Amino acid sequence: LVLDEKFFLQLNHAGMDFFDPIMLFITHKFSWIPFYAFLVYIIFKQKGKVKDLQDYIADKDTSSGLGIGHTRWATHGLPNDTNAHPHQSGNKQISLVHNGIIENYAVLKQELEQRGHLFLSETDTEVLVHLIEEIHKNSKYDLFDAVRLALNEVIGAYAIVIINNENPHELIAARKSSPLVVGIGDGEYFCASDATPIVE
Repeated sequence: LVLDEKFFLQLNHAGMDFFDPIMLFITHKFSWIPFYAFLVYIIFKQKGKVKDLQDYIADKDTSSGLGIGHTRWATHGLPNDTNAHPHQSGNKQISLVHNGIIENYAVLKQELEQRGHLFLSETDTEVLVHLIEEIHKNSKYDLFDAVRLALNEVIGAYAIVIINNENPHELIAARKSSPLVVGIGDGEYFCASDATPIVE
């Protein structure tokens, strides 16, 4: 999945420039230590508009082969960097962006808190990624099936995209009652909740 500056500017022009905050998630290349290789996830979040994020990351290394990003309408929680997407699982292995509303997030959150999950944000999205983590780590299911099972417990509308560092070349996307567009280019793939940036 390739998300670049032009992609987010086109989201801005598609009428999303009032969304607040905006973020970009970048996965860096593998880092090597003798006998070990690990994936370094770098998260850039910035309250405001796309231009604010561009200014924030102007002097940072954003080279990557995979990334997810989201402009957020603040339906759950204040518009700030903590509530901005992506949200991560408690073990920081799974990262998720979400467009939509999880109507039963409060009930799910309470159940997960009773199982020891700690939440950093006020969002329904963070509850979803923790639910996926809970199913994945406490069952024989791989991440794809854990996502599928978690979504069976969710009431509401969603378009989600997930990356995880168990398989850094895999992207999982799902939707229900919210748009999700998949674009295939020359050596690149896009997922979006609006076709405008992909068509360009």
